[in-house]
Amino acid sequence: MAHFTLARVWKTAGGAGEALALLEAARQGFEEIATARDNKAAEGMASACLTEQGDCLWLLGRLEEAAAAYQEAIGRHEQRGAKRGVAVGKGQLGSVRLDQGRHREALAAYEETRSRFTRLREDGSVATVWHQTGKAYEKMGQGEAAEAAYRRALAIFVRLGNDAGQATTLGQLGNLYASVLNRPEEAVGFYRQAADKYIGIGDVAGEGRQRNNLAESLRRLRRLDAARREIRRAMECDKGLGHAAEPWKSWDVLADIETDAGNRDGARQAKTQARDAYLAYRRDGGENHSGAGRLALAVAQGLAKGQTAEAAALLQEQLPRFEAAGFGGFIRALQAIVAGGREPSLADDPELSYSMAAEILLLVEEESLKGEV
Repeated sequence: MAHFTLARVWKTAGGAGEALALLEAARQGFEEIATARDNKAAEGMASACLTEQGDCLWLLGRLEEAAAAYQEAIGRHEQRGAKRGVAVGKGQLGSVRLDQGRHREALAAYEETRSRFTRLREDGSVATVWHQTGKAYEKMGQGEAAEAAYRRALAIFVRLGNDAGQATTLGQLGNLYASVLNRPEEAVGFYRQAADKYIGIGDVAGEGRQRNNLAESLRRLRRLDAARREIRRAMECDKGLGHAAEPWKSWDVLADIETDAGNRDGARQAKTQARDAYLAYRRDGGENHSGAGRLALAVAQGLAKGQTAEAAALLQEQLPRFEAAGFGGFIRALQAIVAGGREPSLADDPELSYSMAAEILLLVEEESLKGEV
């Protein structure tokens, strides 16, 4: 039990990686007790360890491993007849699918989860699933459906007096108005309300996320001094939270602010910080599910199998699409690596996004290490 408790402390403090080993030790211990004594409580704790492992893997960006952990936990809960455990696991699996871009699977999981929690009469959990449903619709570009889902969630959270739930949903309404609905002034209002709610409950990480979003909306409104203040506050909130805080996003926003302000040196320095932070996340096992990330992975896998010609053909096929989006330099850098280039300077193209530059550096490192063996 001590391992389990300490693991949750680590996870809450931003140490998801440290928590994983503790959770594995705890799970093995509970399974031994369950087997030796036919102990149902120990069986339940072993399942709880799997769920917590899924949470940690999710925080670390290791999404497919997280999904596998949740699926195993769901199976164990079903065997035990633990209805609430099944509902929780289904919801978590839906959220992993959402992060993987598998939106239809996420919506189906959320619908099932909402039905289960409704039968369990857990209004707070129903609200949470409505919130997640809104996120799925938002990522699919269905603004009206997303807003309807968010407002259903918010109404329940207000009725229950749940400030944390209100903060989260207000923030997502801000995202919806900023991106899908393209109404940044109204987004600013939602983000400020969300940040205030997070301050009220002492959630520094939550405040940091909203300050980040607020800074970006203020930048779009050309209120650059205010945007800079907000992003600096977001960075203060991110300190000590590791990869879970996604600090590269704050540096990227600052780079855009400095670019708009005509401060080229400041923009370049901020973009380098964003790249380095994202590279550290990738080196630690975090995944990149963007189109560019998946393409870089396909190239890396091809090179690992000696399929150089196939990798080159794939890149040539993708070149027009990336050039049309202004990122042809990413394909050309990958082509250079496939052709034998190992220079870190391949990542220096100013047109590359921070994550693309990180992928180039990562692939250069991997291929250079092969040459040293």
